[in-house]
Amino acid sequence: MPGEQLRENSGVIAATINATNIATGANSHAGDVYDQSIGAVTKDAVLKKFDAVISLLSQTGASEMSVDDRDELIASAKSAKDELSSESPNKRKIMPIINDIVDTVKSVGSIASAATALLGVANQFFGK
Repeated sequence: MPGEQLRENSGVIAATINATNIATGANSHAGDVYDQSIGAVTKDAVLKKFDAVISLLSQTGASEMSVDDRDELIASAKSAKDELSSESPNKRKIMPIINDIVDTVKSVGSIASAATALLGVANQFFGK
């Protein structure tokens, strides 16, 4: 209101957030793994998202996720990436793996945003 003195705000009191990715905390990577593209999504764009997820998974420590889970996700992601690289990629082989990755890493902030970005571009690529 005019003439009213503003109070100091030392945090978010109330907010509306409309975002594709939000990452907080140590080692968060939302800003450097998500790029918003205009137009059709290419196979190359999906492959780059796979590379980002695989790279982040490779850097994940045992305190964030079990080594067995991490190694299985890396192998699955590489398998899906290989399928995507084929001449006629089968979305029925690729999408369940991406969904599993998203579900498994949803509490690992540094990977969750990259996995969500991968899911988004894959859905666009396959026309979902």
